[in-house]
Amino acid sequence: MHYRQLENYVPKDALPLIETWFSPFKIQLRITPNRKTKLGDYRKNGILHSISVNGNLSPEAFFFVLTHEFAHLKAYHDFHGKLILAHGKEWKETFSKLLIDSAYLYSTEIQPYILQHARKPKASVTADPGIAKNLLRNESGLPYLEDLPEGSLFYIGNKLLQKGKKRKIRYLCHEKNTGKKYLVSGLAQVNRVKE
Repeated sequence: MHYRQLENYVPKDALPLIETWFSPFKIQLRITPNRKTKLGDYRKNGILHSISVNGNLSPEAFFFVLTHEFAHLKAYHDFHGKLILAHGKEWKETFSKLLIDSAYLYSTEIQPYILQHARKPKASVTADPGIAKNLLRNESGLPYLEDLPEGSLFYIGNKLLQKGKKRKIRYLCHEKNTGKKYLVSGLAQVNRVKE
């Protein structure tokens, strides 16, 4: 693998650590175009490990997702290929250690969120508001659903929804045209309708 291909995608000084992590393994790394449904992926095919990461992410977000996916590979290896849950205790333990070991590579503004996330890693970036808001910066300029007042109208895709009450971590929203109800993450970026 040519680690230099990552130079423009990861934080400055991250390449030596990535090389240390990756060198014992046969890894095919793919940098993919923006995918709406996932930021990265890990698969094992025979002796080859395949990791993909969206190339449109900021360097810190790219490195975080790369670390998340590498944790799958390392957990699989360290626990001798046993059937382990994708985001089970083995993966959480591995991901946590990798985050702590690499925290120094993140900016001082992001480091507290990385270390907090390392205490109790989540399967999804959006499940941790601190990581989602500070690492995956809102470069679109769209507001987060949680920042809109209750009753606000907004679009997600082509659906016109009205924000309802919060239920644990999601908001119960009603589609205006059909009356259907949806639970929507507070971290969803939405197009607000000006009233």
